[in-house]
Amino acid sequence: MQEVVLGLDVSTSRVGLSILNYKADLIECKVIKLNSKDELEDRCYYLENYIINNLIKYNIKEIFIESPFMMFS
Repeated sequence: MQEVVLGLDVSTSRVGLSILNYKADLIECKVIKLNSKDELEDRCYYLENYIINNLIKYNIKEIFIESPFMMFS
């Protein structure tokens, strides 16, 4: 099984997920919609379960999380 990288772009209501191999080929790209009215812990738990249950088929070796955008900093 080929090794891949998981990229996350996290916000309060959506999480962008991308799976790339080490040749920079995009394998999967998805947006997970979260309920912004749920507690933060519940949204994190939902995302964790999604990753565990749906991305288990990949050999994820690294995870990159986008830094928060800081306007006017």
